Amino acid sequence: MPKINRGYISIADSLFVPNKQSAEAQALNAIDPAGLELTPDEYAELHGLKKRTKLRVQLEGPFQPILDAGKDVANTARRYKSLHQVINRDAMQFLRGLGNTVKGVGLLLLATPYIAIFDFALLVYAGIAALTYTFCLPEHKRKQSFKELNKMVGNHLLAATSALLEGTILTLRGITQMASFVFVPFKMLLRASITAIVGSPKIEDGKRVQTFVNHGRTVLQKIKDSEEFIVRDTNSMNLLMKALRHKLTSGYKKGQETDINIVEATEIDDQYRDAYKFDKHAAGKYFNKYLNLFAKQDAPDSPQKIYEELNSFTI
Repeated sequence: MPKINRGYISIADSLFVPNKQSAEAQALNAIDPAGLELTPDEYAELHGLKKRTKLRVQLEGPFQPILDAGKDVANTARRYKSLHQVINRDAMQFLRGLGNTVKGVGLLLLATPYIAIFDFALLVYAGIAALTYTFCLPEHKRKQSFKELNKMVGNHLLAATSALLEGTILTLRGITQMASFVFVPFKMLLRASITAIVGSPKIEDGKRVQTFVNHGRTVLQKIKDSEEFIVRDTNSMNLLMKALRHKLTSGYKKGQETDINIVEATEIDDQYRDAYKFDKHAAGKYFNKYLNLFAKQDAPDSPQKIYEELNSFTI
C-alpha cells in the first residue's frame, strides 16, 4: 500500500529545522549525489498517484498511522519476510506503541502553546501589516504584499492543523498498539506457522516488484520499437531502476531471502548509472540486465527474451 506521508513536514521539523526542505535536500545530496532515492513526486508517479499539492500533503500525511494500523491487521495471516519483521514489527509492538504515544502527546503539548502564542502574535502582526500596506505602500506594491501576508497566514494555519491531527492520530495509534499487544503472541504463532509451511517470500517474488518488472517489459518494448529514446521512456526507465534498487537494498538489509547475486546487481547498477549520464541507449541494456535479475524466467515475453533482441542494437 503506497504511503501518503511522503513529503510531509511535521511541526517539530519546522520548529527545530527552520529550512527542512533545504536540510533534506542537502542530506540527500550528501548521501545520494547521483539521485538514487525516489523523491515524493517520483514515488507518487511510480505508484500511480496524482501529483499532490502542499496543502494535500500536509493534510493527508498525519493519517499515515491509520494506514499502518490497517497493514498490521492485514499482515496477521501473512508469512514473515524475514527475522526483521518478527522482532521489529511484532515482538516490539508494545515499545513502538509506547514511542508513538509519547511522540503524539509531545506533539500536542508542543503544538498547543505554539499555536496559541503564535496565533495571537500573527493576528497582531497581520493587523499592523494590513494597515501599513493600505496607507504606506504604493498601489502597485500593495497587491504583492497582501499576497505574501496571506501566504504566511495560510502556511501557519496549515502547520497548526496538521500538527493537531498528527499528535491526535499518533497518540491513538500508540494506545491501540499497546492495548492490542495481548494478541501479538497468537499473531506471531500464526505467522510463524504459515512461514514454516510455505516458506519466506524472496525479494523478487513480491507483487510490487513483479509489477515493476512488468512495467519494465513495456518500457523495453517501446525502446526496442523506436530508433530514439523519448523523454517519457527515459524517465520511466530511470524511475523503475530506482524502485527496483530500493526494493533490493531494503529487503537485503532486513535479511529477506533472495536468489539475486548482490555483487552482480551492484556491478550492473554501477554500469547503468555511468551509461545513463552519457548514452541513454546503452543504459537501456544495463537496465534490462538489472530487470532480468528480478524476472521469473518462465514468464511470457520475459526480459531475457527482450534482452536477446536488444543485443542486436548498435550502440
